Amino acid sequence: MAGLVGYGGDPAVVASRAEIDRIGAHLHAVGSQLVLHSLNFLPDPIARLQLDSQLPLLECRVQKTRLALSVAAENYFTTEARVSHTLEAVGHALQKHPWLLHLIPKPVLREIEVAGLSAFAVAQLAPGNFGKQATGALASTVNLESELAKANRRGLLVDLPVQFRQIASRSSAPVGSVTEIGRQIEEVNRFKRQIRIDTYVGGDGQKTMLVYLPGTQSLLPIAGSNPFDVTTDATLAANPDQSQLLKAISRALDSAGAKGAHVIFAGYSLGGIAAAELAASGRFDVTGVITIGSPIGQVNLPSGIPVLSIENSNDPVPAATGRVNPLTENWATVSAEAKLHLGVPAIEAHELEHYFGTLREVDQTKMLGASRVRDLIVGQLKGSELTETQTYEFTR
Repeated sequence: MAGLVGYGGDPAVVASRAEIDRIGAHLHAVGSQLVLHSLNFLPDPIARLQLDSQLPLLECRVQKTRLALSVAAENYFTTEARVSHTLEAVGHALQKHPWLLHLIPKPVLREIEVAGLSAFAVAQLAPGNFGKQATGALASTVNLESELAKANRRGLLVDLPVQFRQIASRSSAPVGSVTEIGRQIEEVNRFKRQIRIDTYVGGDGQKTMLVYLPGTQSLLPIAGSNPFDVTTDATLAANPDQSQLLKAISRALDSAGAKGAHVIFAGYSLGGIAAAELAASGRFDVTGVITIGSPIGQVNLPSGIPVLSIENSNDPVPAATGRVNPLTENWATVSAEAKLHLGVPAIEAHELEHYFGTLREVDQTKMLGASRVRDLIVGQLKGSELTETQTYEFTR
């Protein structure tokens, strides 16, 4: 594993976009005032001529500084600005290696173009970090809602109602680290269509539910009986309010007694998207979100919820919607490169087994933003007792 890198989660970020814009406006006003009013204070015509010759240069420098400030703000805060750098990098890569796009048969490319999956296909064939760059760049040019509507008219990716039932639960172990949470997600992921809810109770009687959500189980473009599939992926990316799986998970949480409890969502891949959307819905008292290998930059999460997004830097899936996670006080994004054998497609970096090295680094890191958000989430369970485990199965 390469070293962990990341951003966000640091309360020391003090300059908001609005503040930068305000300073830029003041600079603009200063430049204008210099030209309009300064000459009135110089009665000597020679001095006025001298100042008149210098003022345009001075105003130019002020306006140049204002423009540089605006550009810096774009690069610092705006998703689209960051994606543009990815587009540029991908453009150079495709220019040097145009054969990458020709590896995909045209009929297949047309089929998987739905919901930005053309980018995903390129990423599967591209080794190294190029796969992630290609995914983000290509997906950012696709209107996901429009493409999903086209697919639906052809009978593809049509989301159907989802039912759930509570089933017998396996014994569960309490967790105290991000790696242990990853192991619990791995276990849930093996059972294909289940979620698990572990309930902890603190010394003060506060109930905290830790909800584990699995990843995508099927890539077939026609909705099957298992709702953890690419149809749900597409719906979550294009129109999450219409996701039948999200509605069913919400009902299952109501049935499990989530009212009055703090809720921490932890999910892998599709499960991470579902975790973020459930947190954004406002239906539950969410006190933490952990995602592993999930594209959630497009989700409008409340600023008060601690969010820890864990990505392998060569995994293309977190870039599948073409959006970059924002830089905020309570949202930390961390990544490290998964070690893959030479020539192995980048999509292998998405496998959950390749994430445990990154998870261990997250547990060990002293990086301010990442460690702070990690402790805000996992620290809630310290001193609490695991009192109940509930498992729910979902079917279309």
